[in-house]
Amino acid sequence: MGAAGAGGTGAAPTPASDECPGEETVLHAGDSVSWTATLQEAKDDYYSFCGDTTAEADGADVVYRFTLADDGVFDIKVSPLTGTDTAFYLRSDCTANNAADEQCFDEKPGPDTMRWSFAAGTYFVVVDTAAGNAGAFSLSASLSAPACGDGVVAPDEDCDPGPAVANDGCGDPGTPGACLFEPAPMQADDCPGQEVQVPAGTTMLLASDGYSTYGYADNQNSKVGGCPHTVGGRDRVLRLVPAVSGTMTVKIGYEPDGATHVCDVDLWGAGCWDMKLYARTDCGDEGTELDCSDIWSITPEVIQFDVTKDVPIYVVVDGYDGSVFGSGPFNLSVFLQ
Repeated sequence: MGAAGAGGTGAAPTPASDECPGEETVLHAGDSVSWTATLQEAKDDYYSFCGDTTAEADGADVVYRFTLADDGVFDIKVSPLTGTDTAFYLRSDCTANNAADEQCFDEKPGPDTMRWSFAAGTYFVVVDTAAGNAGAFSLSASLSAPACGDGVVAPDEDCDPGPAVANDGCGDPGTPGACLFEPAPMQADDCPGQEVQVPAGTTMLLASDGYSTYGYADNQNSKVGGCPHTVGGRDRVLRLVPAVSGTMTVKIGYEPDGATHVCDVDLWGAGCWDMKLYARTDCGDEGTELDCSDIWSITPEVIQFDVTKDVPIYVVVDGYDGSVFGSGPFNLSVFLQ
């Protein structure tokens, strides 16, 4: 079925199997494998909540079985080649469609990727078609030992944005508190918040300057009837003081250019997390909320409202929940006109 590529430890010459459980590939920390294969001769056996979402025979799929001999960072990349639009599912139970612990990856356009911390054990990767068009693809996989600074949150870490950034709230690699939350500055963790003077035009607050919600508490939430009320999201208060009266537009979830979605650049980067954004005229009063944005999942958030010269507006950068995807570094742009 598949054409062999550059194999690695434990790799079979043609590891793609049409059905579960698949041929086993064993990975130790430091191992990597890669292959090319095709879906053209495969049947449609499985489905998930992305890619092929139905039980109908409309999307060919193949199975890879990986046994991780060590705990570590597991990388998977599936790249469509000729005539293919791929998706893949990661499962602990090979035949269980839409199981509670199943993960599905379908990035459009281009390769589908995953990079996360996993315990030793056996996992199944089902490569499927996302649009019913079966063709060739390549798959690469690797396992690396976890380390603070690798950009992946391990079980003994609170945070891991990758290279050290001063004052980002996450302990730097090589320090006693490496990849653990640092206490947030009291004046920024809750009301009245960190003061930012906002002139006319665009003001950028950058992750590279330490703007993040790492180490912050869950003190705030948007009002009932605004964005959905959730528990556990770490939040940070910014007290924005406009230099002129006008309209203020606040955006988060973008690269420093203010236009490119951070998740389009690196889906598994520390800046790609589930953000909420809202603004008030009175920091401690949810009833004074001006606008809020909590679009589903990891999309950017944008709010807009009128402001008066020298009258503070309290903007809250919040996380959807208390998971590792509920806090992180951010770039926030403020446009005042």
